[in-house]
Amino acid sequence: MATQLPLVEKVPAQAAGSNVSTAVQSKAKKLNFNDQRELEELPKKIERLEKHQSDLQQETAAPDFYQQEHSATTEKLQQLAAVTAELEECYERWVALSE
Repeated sequence: MATQLPLVEKVPAQAAGSNVSTAVQSKAKKLNFNDQRELEELPKKIERLEKHQSDLQQETAAPDFYQQEHSATTEKLQQLAAVTAELEECYERWVALSE
C-alpha cells in the first residue's frame, strides 16, 4: 500500500524570502528609542575616532616626534591610547546593539 503524503503548497521564492526575513525581524531584540538612536550615530562617531587615531599615529610615526620635549610626546601618546580605548568601546557597543 502506498502512503499518501500531505500536499505541500509551493510558495514563490520571493514570498518565502520575505516571510523568513519578517520572522527574523520579529524575533530580533527590539531596541528602545535611545539605543536605536545610539546605533544610528555610532558609525559617524567611529569614523571620526578612526580619523583622529590615524592623525595621531601619523604624528607619532614622524621621524622627529621623539625629539620633542618629553611632556609633548607623553601627551600625544596618552591621547592616542585614549582614542584607541574609546574606539574599542564603540566597536563593542556597536556589536552589542546590532545583535
